[in-house]
Amino acid sequence: MKFVKKNWKSRSTIVVGISLLVGILMIALEQTQFAIDINSAGWHHGGEGEGRPNIPGAVLFILPFVKALALIGVPLLVARLIVNIIGLFTRKR
Repeated sequence: MKFVKKNWKSRSTIVVGISLLVGILMIALEQTQFAIDINSAGWHHGGEGEGRPNIPGAVLFILPFVKALALIGVPLLVARLIVNIIGLFTRKR
């Protein structure tokens, strides 16, 4: 518990800042022509197999976990890297 309370404001600020940066980058990516083309070419729900992709059930089960890993894990790793770099510079002084 002592570690959780140590420098919690600065660590929380770093995590929130990186999360905001990733969110802004995702919003910017959504506005690109690449994303618009992918969304327009997507298949529509409903219908009797019309244009429906042949995706195995296991992949549909795994994809949400990959999405969560990417959206949570990437900011976590970036924040950890920044904290380690800041720690290297502050220890040398």
